[in-house]
Amino acid sequence: CVEDVNGQSLNLKKLTLASTILGRKLQKTLKDEQRVGLMLPNVSGMAASFFALQAYGFVPAMINFTAGIAAIKSACETAELKTVITSKKFVEVFALEPLIEALSDEVRFIYLEDIREQINGLDKVIGLLKSPKNLPGYRVDPDSEAVVLFTSGSEGTPKGVVLSHQNVNSNIAQIGSMITLLPGDTILNALPTFHCFGLTAGMLWPILRGAKVFMYPSPVHYAIVPEMVYQKNAKLIFGTDTFYSGYARKAHPYDFYSIGELVAGAERLRPETRAIYADKYHKPIFEGYGVTETTPVLAVNTPLAYKNGSVGRFVPA
Repeated sequence: CVEDVNGQSLNLKKLTLASTILGRKLQKTLKDEQRVGLMLPNVSGMAASFFALQAYGFVPAMINFTAGIAAIKSACETAELKTVITSKKFVEVFALEPLIEALSDEVRFIYLEDIREQINGLDKVIGLLKSPKNLPGYRVDPDSEAVVLFTSGSEGTPKGVVLSHQNVNSNIAQIGSMITLLPGDTILNALPTFHCFGLTAGMLWPILRGAKVFMYPSPVHYAIVPEMVYQKNAKLIFGTDTFYSGYARKAHPYDFYSIGELVAGAERLRPETRAIYADKYHKPIFEGYGVTETTPVLAVNTPLAYKNGSVGRFVPA
């Protein structure tokens, strides 16, 4: 159900097992903390870490590592975070050492590599024997906190948005009623999971609906993303007008042959972007609209209800 550029792939059974084992180790370190920062790129480890926290009743707070030190510090204070989970390799590749140094006095950083080293054979056996139904996160109140996201800060200090399990599951059902996603279909998700679009539609929807997601760490690799769409036979891709414009400059006309839907959101889709995909790739872009507070999808165009220049119809209910 999850694959990434490092060649790491997890089926649902392995993802559940990884979440159980990792979550148990994290629980010993986190103890009675409620919200826990999650600062990772689009890799399989992001999905495993997200569900590991959920399994043991913790609330992931998704940290936007591109926001700058002041905004991230503000986000940690807003969500009352004591701990942030990240990865040494990620910090090194994205050159985030100054950020870690600046925030180390405020929050504790836990590295997945260190946790992985602590996992032994006994932990794996316990994970295999432990039923998911016995985990603390199994019987949570649907209206309780599921995830915390932060707005972009375009109106000043980033605001924290708390979403419930009911919010997330409802929006997944709403998206699924508008756009068909079958078991075996692949979504390529290059949108960051610290934004609601990349988290709900890009990662959680395919996993919870029995489809597959290929996680790519950056949407601005304009030459590589279309090539990955081609290689992975992706049926669906999400993006913004800026990203789609970038892909159009680099993509071969055949790169999007497998795509059923290209869905755009987060900014207005320009007529020229729509035109180039119609002329060069013979694919329509379905524009939608949403905000973080609505998990995020509010409206989207579909093949059966499409109006040029609009953001489509409201999702049901």
